[in-house]
Amino acid sequence: MNINARLFIILIAILTGCAAHFDRYPGERLSSIPVELHGEYYFHEKPSFLYMFKKDSAAVRIMADRIMPIPGSKAGGEPLILGDTVVFSKFGKYYAMSQRDENIPNAWTVSVVRADKNNLYIYSIEENADYTEKLVKLFVSETFARQSDGSYKRIVVTNEVKMRNLKHSSSDTAVVFKMGEESLNFLFEKYVSKEKPLHLRRVK
Repeated sequence: MNINARLFIILIAILTGCAAHFDRYPGERLSSIPVELHGEYYFHEKPSFLYMFKKDSAAVRIMADRIMPIPGSKAGGEPLILGDTVVFSKFGKYYAMSQRDENIPNAWTVSVVRADKNNLYIYSIEENADYTEKLVKLFVSETFARQSDGSYKRIVVTNEVKMRNLKHSSSDTAVVFKMGEESLNFLFEKYVSKEKPLHLRRVK
């Protein structure tokens, strides 16, 4: 799989082995993606002004109710369509794109979206990042263990065990944090915003 396809999968799936789970999306749910964000975007991977106009660059189109790969580009995957399991929301000065994990009870993955003119910077909240300890301390959380039938059952463990599970991304356990916008804003501005984002540059 080429790097452009991987980047689009990160964008539309959000759910990865290292994505942190929350019990809801942050802020106010929007009925549609704001019109000022609509357009065609290229993954801005290189510091070259001309690179974003290369025809073989992966590209996506953002519309009112979906984010979809542009036909003919290297971006793969299905459209990300707003609905019961995909929510675009606004909290403070940031947007969030959240997707529900239907296997884990009340679990959502959350990506913070920072808009700056023709640029979108998308930051995934990861559970095995350098700020894992802060994540555990800032948010109340519950732990679930996967059962033999594939369902998840709530279990009681210490924060030390939670951090160990998060850092190793165990597929047999899941930690679900209780969403708090103030804590999320603090975590983002203090730690997550220092990480390298997925950068989309609008070209049309």
